[in-house]
Amino acid sequence: MEDRGVYLDFNDLPGPQVVNFEQLRKEIDRIIDGRKNKYLDKYTAMKNKYLAYDDGNTTERYVQRIFKNEKSNKIKEVSVDSNKKKLLIYVGGMLDNGVTSSALNLLNQLDYNKFDVTIMMYLQKKKECLNNIERVNKNTRIMFAFGAPLYTNKEILKDEKFLRIGFSKDNWESMIGGYQRNMSYRIFPNMSFDVSIEFSGYGGATVRNLLSMKVNKRFIYLHSEMAKDAKRLTNDKFTLIDNFNTIFTLYPYASKLVSVSKALMEENKNQLSHIVNEKQMTFSHNIVSHEKILKLAKEKIDLNRLESICGDSIVSVNTRTGLNFVTSGRLSSEKNYITLIKAFAKFEESYSGARLFILGKGPLQSDIDRAIESEEMYGKIYMLGHLDNPFSFISKMDYYVLASVHEGQPMVLLEALILGKKIMASNIKPNIGVLGDNEYGLIAKGTTSEALYDGLKNLVKLPDFKRFDYIKYNQEAVSDFNRLID
Repeated sequence: MEDRGVYLDFNDLPGPQVVNFEQLRKEIDRIIDGRKNKYLDKYTAMKNKYLAYDDGNTTERYVQRIFKNEKSNKIKEVSVDSNKKKLLIYVGGMLDNGVTSSALNLLNQLDYNKFDVTIMMYLQKKKECLNNIERVNKNTRIMFAFGAPLYTNKEILKDEKFLRIGFSKDNWESMIGGYQRNMSYRIFPNMSFDVSIEFSGYGGATVRNLLSMKVNKRFIYLHSEMAKDAKRLTNDKFTLIDNFNTIFTLYPYASKLVSVSKALMEENKNQLSHIVNEKQMTFSHNIVSHEKILKLAKEKIDLNRLESICGDSIVSVNTRTGLNFVTSGRLSSEKNYITLIKAFAKFEESYSGARLFILGKGPLQSDIDRAIESEEMYGKIYMLGHLDNPFSFISKMDYYVLASVHEGQPMVLLEALILGKKIMASNIKPNIGVLGDNEYGLIAKGTTSEALYDGLKNLVKLPDFKRFDYIKYNQEAVSDFNRLID
């Protein structure tokens, strides 16, 4: 029980708890003897909670309804038919990451008088996933896809093969019937959709499922420079390349490939020109939840009792120095943290009160920890891991830095702009797309440690940048999505 857990508290169950056969015998004797049932109140409470509509005739009513079309006022029927445009969206695994944040923000901004939205998900057990599922806008309906697919034995073998080698035109046409049968009859029976959206874009199996739907438009979102993302190293291994090679073969069957910024669209257009045609490429900016960010930024945080995941166990932040820097994101190679650490170590030699705080978690945590130790920066650079409310912390910082070598649309920059932070970012096109040509923040002249060091030096000397109009930005982002759907 300790390992597997239980759904209900033992103390709420309508009966005795026994741990051996002797106790079981005594309880059975109690029942046989007809002694008063001391669990009657619990029994009644559980019956009312879980069996409120069960009168012994439930199965008969459903048989009559399904097979003889006889309606009953005891059966609640929910119809998804409406004049609204029906969207089917897969939002990803709901982990704490940028894709999840972007999806939640989008769902909160949709016009539900115009759209009927069904969210497809797979069953999740991780606490962070369940917490994020709870945050999904309640105007949507969530439907979970689980169980064995409705394929023939031959189709099972073909599907496994094609997910490894990719989908040529012949491969796709030989399996699309099986995919449609599984999606339309097993997962979404008696439902129709106008648009299918694979918002995550990172899973070959889900991409092929959404592309197989009988809909008017099929979209795959691109949250990064996909060709570069495919070659991302994790522990010196190309862990994503096979999955991406399969996904790339599915791109030709999408109505549109939707990059999350115009700058990113241009990059993906150039890098994927051998796979897709130019007309498939479009963009729709990610939406930011400025109201939520500003509200969370006001929450109190004890800057003297922060926990570090490496080096000093307790962190105390001196807000009087004016030299507190923060960066955030997944602890992975594309974020360029180790190069930033080297640049900051050199910068700190001239600004001895400077401190750098790294927020996030990921596969390179140990490598980043070793880099901090190697530069003798314990007590000056801190890793704080994942914060449930990063905005309260970031709002107390003086500067925000992003040293990435590639990005999609850097949501963290948008969030830092909403918080009014003074920003430095590397000179990759997605960062320039957000900050402009040193308009809303400083663009470093490269991604090397020397370029980042020069950027840090210049950042502390420059006056404030232009104020970011996040309300206008969001209005334009919502218009992007509506244009896409219409």
